[in-house]
Amino acid sequence: MLHMAWANQEIFNEIAKLPDAALEAYVTNEEWQVSVILLHIAKAADSYGCRINGTKFSEFDFPEKMSDIKKLAEKTKNFDTELLNLDLNYQLPLPHLRDQSWLTLWLLN
Repeated sequence: MLHMAWANQEIFNEIAKLPDAALEAYVTNEEWQVSVILLHIAKAADSYGCRINGTKFSEFDFPEKMSDIKKLAEKTKNFDTELLNLDLNYQLPLPHLRDQSWLTLWLLN
């Protein structure tokens, strides 16, 4: 998780240096623009913590400019900090909905 927290901040910090137009860039699939990927990273960090803690998912605004990315980076940093502070010295079942079916994933530490 420490590596994930570091990588999340690195990608947000590097993208934030680019012009706003960079948020619309994509490599092969136009649906996965830079803005969508960064929002996905933030939502994933939030949902991971929410599933462990049993808390409600956060609300997110779609990032349209780099100032939005900086706010999203701060939110993600807070989510990652919460994850790093959890005591995960046990096995934890995580219910996960995939293709309209519930699976049980196990978090092992």
